[in-house]
Amino acid sequence: MTADAVETVRIAFQSLEREDWPALADLISPVSLKEIQDMQIEMLVAMQQIPPDVPEPPRRGGSLVAVAIPSSEDEVGYGSTRIRLMPGAPTVNELRALSPADFFVQWQQACHRMTFVVRAVGWIAGLFRKERGEQASPTVVGAVLEGDDLAHIVYRRSGLMHPWERRTLTVRRDGDRWGLMLSRYGGLSDPFREGEAWLMMRRVAPRFFWAALKSWRPWRR
Repeated sequence: MTADAVETVRIAFQSLEREDWPALADLISPVSLKEIQDMQIEMLVAMQQIPPDVPEPPRRGGSLVAVAIPSSEDEVGYGSTRIRLMPGAPTVNELRALSPADFFVQWQQACHRMTFVVRAVGWIAGLFRKERGEQASPTVVGAVLEGDDLAHIVYRRSGLMHPWERRTLTVRRDGDRWGLMLSRYGGLSDPFREGEAWLMMRRVAPRFFWAALKSWRPWRR
């Protein structure tokens, strides 16, 4: 039983490495897929509200306009809004109509699509650790069972940003299959959700780039 849970996590890490999003979605609990869909649609609506224009920056550095994450009730008015960060720029209603698994696949494709600006910013900041061979794949080091249907898999990450890091991933058994239980608020601490940072960067990087450029102008000093 434990071996099956561990193997599920190992295969999930391999799917992540290959960016095989359909295979990864098949290994995630349907409950988690639905939670991710609900949360990320709200986040996408919030990011869509960030104005495309760049306000006059302060003397040094740039600024980002704060936006609120809409609640499910508030989101009703955004049904026809096109989310241009997603493949094909679907509307919010179209994203809601997708199955959680299909949404997850399209969302991951959007998260990992690198534009020139994102690659440039990432290269300057030294964020592409994997391309320099400094970021190893997560390694499963153990497992703890909690009853018959829940297991906590301990994995290790190494590299520039995760020295000697140990984290736990929970999987739940449904019938004869194990599924990953991913937090809807995983963020950068979750290897299956790290692409969210690139998605946000795609939206805000041009603003910061131009704001920083304007603030650097010699005649403003």
